[in-house]
Amino acid sequence: MPQLKGYIGEAIMEQQNIADQSLRDQWDQLILKPLSKLSSKAFLPTIMVVMDALDECNSERDVRIILRLLASTKSLKNIRLRVFVTSRPEIPVRCSFFRIPEAERQIFVLHDILPEVVDHDLGIFFEDSFNRIREERGFAKSWPGMQIIKRLVNISGGLFIWAATACRFIREGRKLATKRISNLLVGQYSSAGPEKKLDDIYTTVLRGCIQADYDDEEKKEVCGTLREVLGSIVVLFSPLSIDSLSHLLPMSSSDIKDTLADCHAILNIPTQTNRPIRPHHPTFRDFLLNKDRCYDAAFWVDDKAAHKSMANNCIQLMMKTLRIDICDVRLPGTLAKKIDPNWIKERIPPELEYAGRYWVHHYRESGMEPYDGSQAHRFLEDFFLQWIELMSLTGHVSEVAMTIRMYEALIVVSMLSLRCLNKLQKGG
Repeated sequence: MPQLKGYIGEAIMEQQNIADQSLRDQWDQLILKPLSKLSSKAFLPTIMVVMDALDECNSERDVRIILRLLASTKSLKNIRLRVFVTSRPEIPVRCSFFRIPEAERQIFVLHDILPEVVDHDLGIFFEDSFNRIREERGFAKSWPGMQIIKRLVNISGGLFIWAATACRFIREGRKLATKRISNLLVGQYSSAGPEKKLDDIYTTVLRGCIQADYDDEEKKEVCGTLREVLGSIVVLFSPLSIDSLSHLLPMSSSDIKDTLADCHAILNIPTQTNRPIRPHHPTFRDFLLNKDRCYDAAFWVDDKAAHKSMANNCIQLMMKTLRIDICDVRLPGTLAKKIDPNWIKERIPPELEYAGRYWVHHYRESGMEPYDGSQAHRFLEDFFLQWIELMSLTGHVSEVAMTIRMYEALIVVSMLSLRCLNKLQKGG
């Protein structure tokens, strides 16, 4: 609907900090108000609002807020509106849904669909994907054959995420696409449970990143680099680009890009190195950090070690980069909102903003305890005011108090630590 698109665009232009506002404000400005402007029209088609993966919200509180906001669409009397929500059946999600009056909700459980219906749809998905690969690579019209497709449907066990990962893996094989199909069929793990099926295909993809003609030392080195890069990506609290990662990891953008060259089946890797990398599905993170599921030890990532490395990298970046008046305003007391946002973005790159927001979060997840003389302790002693300025300029100053409390809960108390804490609580 072009009109609705225009109204939403106007709202974004009027409130350029909308991404930092509360869920309620975002909902009012980006959804309710634009829709209300349409309600004066004589005739409108039914509008469908789709919300995917509600279970991936950061907190149970957000789930409750979002569902309450969805219910507020009842105020739009002149619009035929439907809301379509998908989610795994996590307890907070189920509880929140059951608070909605039964007359106003309809729950459809995917697991209740007949297996033959799911298999039929999976077959269509594989056929369409292979048609695209066949056109790209110039394979014969009969490639790879209906029997192969039926076997892949059987192995997928009703999981579209398995099928999608398999098709990306095959497509990225290019001339070796047929060989990759054979690799998937060799195991014949159709009797395994859904989680095991995912683990198997993720392992197959990762093993495909290691060249068979490497010697043992080369394989060990490549696996170590792959673990470091993938581990950093999956423990991030907000996605970063290859360019940003290169400032947090001890390797260049080109090295990171080369390391991830065969990982497109499991990661969304944009062509532009300044755009964020994301796993295609959250199950990959669960797999990579779970030693029982990632059964090939060459690829398993130690959760705490990855967070420790990222915490230290964040602090090192800030200690190397932060300085008083980082935006060169040269007018003490200037409010952050008075500074041109584009100028701030030019002076404060995404990786530095990330480091300022999340270094303590990584410390907490690593299980480390900051102590007197530790890197974290030295950072706060020497760069506290610069960090506050960074958080203010990037629009996250409201998170400072929470971050300090989080740090306080981690610290090993001593006289020096107490002096440091007192300094933080007094604002420097």
